Amino acid sequence: MVMNSSAGFPIARVQLPKVSLSRLEQRAFQRMMTRMLHHTVQEFNRQDEVVDTSRWKAVGAKDDLQVYREREAGAMSAALTLALDKTDVLPPGSTVARGKVENAMDAVASNAQEDLALFLSFMHHGDVVDCAVLKTIEASTETDPFHFLGIKYFAQKAPPAGRKHRDSVYLEFTGYTETSRGERLGFHLMHSVELAEFPPLTARNSVRMLHSVRYLYRQQSEDVVEVFMQGNVDISGITVKPSASNGALFGLATLVACAEAKRLTQMWRAQ
Repeated sequence: MVMNSSAGFPIARVQLPKVSLSRLEQRAFQRMMTRMLHHTVQEFNRQDEVVDTSRWKAVGAKDDLQVYREREAGAMSAALTLALDKTDVLPPGSTVARGKVENAMDAVASNAQEDLALFLSFMHHGDVVDCAVLKTIEASTETDPFHFLGIKYFAQKAPPAGRKHRDSVYLEFTGYTETSRGERLGFHLMHSVELAEFPPLTARNSVRMLHSVRYLYRQQSEDVVEVFMQGNVDISGITVKPSASNGALFGLATLVACAEAKRLTQMWRAQ
């Protein structure tokens, strides 16, 4: 997959920082992401409850999707990250997309840079100028092809109204889990991390984004997937407003197209 280029990007692979983790650090990351997944599934299991408007404020809608922002930073947000003080939440069952859970998981799961570049290109409309899989902690297997835990990086070119590029270094966790009722869920969690080996890219005119975004996918019917989302995005200390982040949230409808493009690309590579 060929990405756009921009001043300072992409970083030459020989110049890309090498990330090494001790066993203790790897276990800490595993525990953190497992706890985050457990918390997200707990929230999803409350899907039949009415949205608590004393806690959540409606801030936007498009089609069947309603976006809510937490009125005050609570224990949930604080437990996820101290840097992100507000959480945009899409209540369980608030949006659906045609396809199957396997389509979504095939799109989001990526062990190699080529697949990561394809996914990011679809989700960010071609604005990605660099990306890499920095460290694999848990890899996929033949019996669990969508499982992954590791550290990734990507950079986006400066938006039309901005002067600086944006980059992110984050933990990613993908795979399958179950609800309290035994229903299978696909999950995709991304959570920013700070690494001494990968300092901010200020010399490349880029600001480091902080984000903690969680997606769950459930097969609602034969060809409809229910999508549950929670997340926050912070760019250089400024929490992104819903109007600036809705584009990425609503872009989930592109997952099926991304999965098909990935399938065709893999077929081409196999020739």
